[in-house]
Amino acid sequence: MKALPILLFALSALAGAAHADMTPAEAFNQGKTFGNAGKGGAGGTVSSASGAANVPKYNTSAPESGYYSGGKGLLGTAGTNKLTACQTYVAGNAYDQQECDAVNFLAKNPSERPIVPLSKTDPIITGSDPVIKNPGTAPASGTGQVCRTVTQNNPGEYVTETCTTARKTDFSECDNTLDIQINWNYYCPAFTIEGPTIIPGTEKVPPRVPA
Repeated sequence: MKALPILLFALSALAGAAHADMTPAEAFNQGKTFGNAGKGGAGGTVSSASGAANVPKYNTSAPESGYYSGGKGLLGTAGTNKLTACQTYVAGNAYDQQECDAVNFLAKNPSERPIVPLSKTDPIITGSDPVIKNPGTAPASGTGQVCRTVTQNNPGEYVTETCTTARKTDFSECDNTLDIQINWNYYCPAFTIEGPTIIPGTEKVPPRVPA
């Protein structure tokens, strides 16, 4: 157990020296080399057999896998039931209690954790603006890992809008003249010998009546 602190101390010392003497590109390459050297050995030790031997209650078919349903499973009911059950659940040992401890933490965390609002003037926002506007190349990243600006063209959207208008009703007045013409027909009763004869001065001319 004493070897681990000594190893961590040695790595810390090396990291401090590297930070003082190395350029960012050299540190990047050294970290990449160190990661490649260890990933093969670490990856080879992860398997179903090693999991069953080292992880308590490990198995390749977890009960919760039935919720997946080919990516179409509905998790709402299962999640609600788990929240309710974990509120009062007490496991027989600390290992089994971990799941409900995590569930209870996540359920209560939004109300217990202080909320820190971020505004557009916050240093984390203003400090990242120059990098976003002028992306460059990561140190010693080589080709194929260059930050770049990507322009995305979104398809046009068509929206049909309608307008409703109302017209005022006007009541107009107009003048109309009634022009009446009368035709006088003179006739005599049966067995009249002569006539009809108009007595001078007795003619009646119908007047024009305005409308």
